[in-house]
Amino acid sequence: MWCMYCGKPETRVTNSAKKGYKVYRERTCQLCHKRFYTTEVVPKVSQSYLKSKLVKIRTDRRGRK
Repeated sequence: MWCMYCGKPETRVTNSAKKGYKVYRERTCQLCHKRFYTTEVVPKVSQSYLKSKLVKIRTDRRGRK
């Protein structure tokens, strides 16, 4: 991840939290020592499976119908 203040690629994650389909990360630049936050969104993917040869059931990511 590039620092949004100085533009250098030397950053590290100092804290992260996952809420639903989003991941919030606090990053610190190794050169200018400024902190910034990023948000990563995991795309929602619908999954389906065949219960029998005639019935197709769609589920969400957690396996619920």
